[in-house]
Order: sequence, then C-alpha cells, then structure tokens
Amino acid sequence: MKRILCLLMALILCLGLLAGCAAPGEVLMELDGQKITANMYAFWLSRYKAFFVYSYMNNKENLQMWDTVMGDEGKTVNEIFTGYVLDNARTYAAALALYDEYKLSLSAEDKAKIKTDLEELADAAGGKTVMNGELANYGVNYDMLDEIYTIEAKVAQLQDHLFADGGPGALTDADRDAYYTANYARIKHIFVSTTGKYVYDADGNFTYDETGSPIMADFTDAELKAQREKAAEVVKKLEEGADFEEMMAAYTEDTATSIYPNGYYFTPTSSYVDEIIDAAFEMEVGEWDYVQSDLGYHIIKRLELAPKAYASSMDADFFTDFEENVEMEAFTRILAPYVERIEVNEEVAANYSLKTVMANYQY
Repeated sequence: MKRILCLLMALILCLGLLAGCAAPGEVLMELDGQKITANMYAFWLSRYKAFFVYSYMNNKENLQMWDTVMGDEGKTVNEIFTGYVLDNARTYAAALALYDEYKLSLSAEDKAKIKTDLEELADAAGGKTVMNGELANYGVNYDMLDEIYTIEAKVAQLQDHLFADGGPGALTDADRDAYYTANYARIKHIFVSTTGKYVYDADGNFTYDETGSPIMADFTDAELKAQREKAAEVVKKLEEGADFEEMMAAYTEDTATSIYPNGYYFTPTSSYVDEIIDAAFEMEVGEWDYVQSDLGYHIIKRLELAPKAYASSMDADFFTDFEENVEMEAFTRILAPYVERIEVNEEVAANYSLKTVMANYQY
C-alpha cells in the first residue's frame, strides 16, 4: 500500500443512489464559466473505483481497506484517493478554461466519433433506455455522458495543441532533463536468491516450462544456509573495501544484469521490489546498502545518473512512459495558476467518496 501513495491517479466514481444525493447538474466547481457538476464527479469517481478495486484489491472490493490509515497525516485510503479524483476534476475545469482561451474547438470528426462511441455503447447495452438505467448507477445519463466524453476530448485536444512540435508548451531537453534528475535513481544490484535455483540442462542452459518461464527448484536446507553465507560474504567484502563491480560479476544471481549493463533506473513508483526502490531513494550517490525481500538478499549501490539515459535504446525498458510523464508534469504546471482560482462547493464534494460509490467498469 505504501507504493500506492506515490501514484498519480486520474479517474473515479459514486453510488447508484446518486439521484437521491445530488440534483442533476448541481455544480461542484466553476472557473471562468466552465462548470464541473456533481454528476460528472460521481462518474469519474466510478471509473477510478473500478481501476482501484481491480489493481489494488484483486478485483474484489475490500471494504476495510477504505478505512485504512495511510501516511503521516492520518488520512484513510478513502480520503486520500477521493482527494485525487477531486484534484483530477479541478484539472478538467482548469483545462476547459485554457481551452477557451486558445479558442480551440472539436472537429466534425471528433464530434462524430463521440456520437458513434455512444451509439455503440447503447447498442451493446440493449438500447438507450437500458443504458440510461445502467448509467444511473454512476450518477449520469446518456446526455451527461455525451458531455463528459466531450470534455475529455477537449482536454486531449488541448494537450495535443500545447505539446505538438512548435506548440506553446512543446517539451524541451531541459524539461526532460529536469524531470529525469528529479524523479530517477540508478542502481546496480547483487542478488542472492532464497526462493529457489534455476534448473539447467546438460549444456548449462536454462530450462523452461510450457509457459516459457525458467524452471526453478527449491533450495535444500543446506543450500539455503549457503545462500545466506554467500550474501554475508559479499557484505563483509564490501565493508572491507572490495570493488562493487567486481563483487557483482562474481556473486550476483540476477540474470538481467547482462541485459542492462548500465544498471537499473527507477522512480519511486516503479513496479519492482519495494525494498530495493525504497533503499535506492534513501541512499546518496556512491553509497551501497543491503536489504532483504521475499525473493532473497539484495546488495545495491546507487550510481550517478547517466546523461540522457531516457534517450538510450539500451535503457529504453526503464523509460516506456517517460515522455508521457514529462508532458503530464508540464501540463500540471501550466494549469496550476488556473487550478488556484477554482471555487469548489465543499458541501457538495462531501457527499461523494470512493467508499460509497459503485465501481464502473464499462463506461
């Protein structure tokens, strides 16, 4: 759960009894004539709840998790992530105001696509009447969904306008370098397994099961003892001044070392062993540390970031979302002055939360 706190979320939902807790079109927030209604907020909550339940509750809602306290501020999971969705709604309001400033408009093709998408959804549901019955669970109806899809299309168009080559917000290498420096750590890794050993064939090659995964065998008690001693030996030699690269070449069982000779690049939210990522960002460049996970022992060293590794084909696996993330940070920065001027009806906002809404997996 600790890793979840760092994630920047985008979408979420509200309860099926929504018609009883908000009048249609009740305004949640407004900026320069651009209004986000309570119904829109409910719908976005519903989307995000589906994502959250699927991603962090194994697709089965855990009601107790919503009341779990996270972080140092004493807030619950429900409060924290409901807040993320409210912030996302603010982003939409700010983006719509800027959209109007640039005098942008959706093309006939964009409008036609929205119309077609809605018609296909209605057909799949068994007609508009049936679809409206389903949408009522999420606080909206067909026409409101049309408005929501239009808002989302406008925000996407605004981003395209801003960040296109030659656009007013086009990213520069300075933007990329600043994001890279602020968000990434590079490490090298000596791994000693406690979960099992690879099974090799007579020629010393990996063997694989029918799914294509390497075949593993459990350690015996004696082998497990030897693994612990091996990790302790590495730590002792490093403490005595041994070279980390030499120790890695001699001891690591990390089979990806040859694939990534420059090391691993992580952000605080990277999907990897939590203990490694936490240690990587707690260390200074040049320091090494020793942690243990369910997989085994990890001796890691934080290295200086290589210049523009995000542009290196050799390190590309660590930067698959890099450009998108840099753009999103820039978008957030551009919208910040608009977000600060948004007026939110806190009484209306208080009626909605992730805990109380129905998850929307379909729309």
